[in-house]
Amino acid sequence: MTGRAEWALGLAVVLVVVLAGCSVGLGSSGTPTVPDGEDAAASYDDLGNVTGDLRVNVTYGDRTNRSTLRFTAEVGTRNVRQRVLEPDTHRGNAFVSNDAHYWRYNDSTDVAARYAHTAETFESTFGAGEDDFGAFLEAAFDAANESEGTVSELPEVGVGPAPTVAGGEDATPVRSPSANVSEFVVSYEGTTTVTEERTHVLVVEPADPDAVPASNLTVTYYVDRERFFPVRVERTATIDGDPWSHVMTFSNITYDATVSASTYEYEPADSTNVVDYATGVVRFPTVEALAANASVPVPEPTVPEGFEFAYAAGIDLNVTGGQVLYANESTVLVAGRYVDDGIVQPREREVAENATVDGHRALYVDLGRTRAVYVYCEDYVVSGAAIGQYPRDALVEFTASIACGDDASDGESNENGGDANARRGYRTATRGDVAATTVQGRR
Repeated sequence: MTGRAEWALGLAVVLVVVLAGCSVGLGSSGTPTVPDGEDAAASYDDLGNVTGDLRVNVTYGDRTNRSTLRFTAEVGTRNVRQRVLEPDTHRGNAFVSNDAHYWRYNDSTDVAARYAHTAETFESTFGAGEDDFGAFLEAAFDAANESEGTVSELPEVGVGPAPTVAGGEDATPVRSPSANVSEFVVSYEGTTTVTEERTHVLVVEPADPDAVPASNLTVTYYVDRERFFPVRVERTATIDGDPWSHVMTFSNITYDATVSASTYEYEPADSTNVVDYATGVVRFPTVEALAANASVPVPEPTVPEGFEFAYAAGIDLNVTGGQVLYANESTVLVAGRYVDDGIVQPREREVAENATVDGHRALYVDLGRTRAVYVYCEDYVVSGAAIGQYPRDALVEFTASIACGDDASDGESNENGGDANARRGYRTATRGDVAATTVQGRR
């Protein structure tokens, strides 16, 4: 549940952590035998640093996003560095991760955002530590060796939402199906050649096709026979009747590369605006804990049936406020209250529709996978957002349940929060239409 809720804070990231493998013998018929999962996982741990290029094509309906990235990664760790080469609109965008933090840099706005790692940070990628792609290979190949080919608790790094390219805020939203299910069918489909590399073909599908909010969900791995590197990974599905696919293709790979430790550090330029989400967004395990530390009244929405509390968050970036997140198997709902409308991003303003909610001026924003309603109350801006498919009328109702009428009294009685406009040691810098918090004493 918590991992899905991370999307609501925009902490989903692009990470490439790669794998290696071992030699495979031939069966008596002369065809390759199914690799041993434990051997593949052991080989993965020995690969070290890997460099190369990654092409990512994401298609949903008639929309396609194509990107090429240059990457360096130390397998089995959080050390990753990526830079976008194509398209031109996103050229220069970067992602850098180490054990302490990860950064996302937008070249067109010259803004760098720093985040703190959580247990779920790498869930949507090839993973790190004990939950890396080697663990997935071990479970998947061992299942393929069984006659039924069915496995429970397959590591999410191999079947979860595919990573998306570190594009700008203007990137076209492309939906992704979830694979949060308990049982999978794994099949070994022999060998084939991909990008001039001889590969094993491994196919993973949900045991129950109705367990995900999509149909025909299939993940196919083309794994290098010698090193077990995923030369190509294809995810395909049908969502609301439209074809969806996410294809990653690796090339120009160098294994066991010599890489300086500074490769996985990020040093913003003096002119770069830095948004420090590592300290500007604070997670709380309960609503009560947020209320004891918040500088605004905590939103208390009417929670739809089937949604459970995920976590609460205090926001102290270019806007001060609080959020409470709820999730079910496919959607995250976010209830928020803020001291001003700085929470509305430039991309959202471009597509916002004027609306009225309970007699108050409001904005409705639809970015495809994410929808939001912002209501201008007397003392605050309240919002309801949905990540995943959620009807507009239901989202408006959810947002309207965060009452505007009690704002003034709530603000006067908020003894724990102090001044709602306090910034607790941050100074705000503005570059164009981008507001960002400048990190004090950065390297």
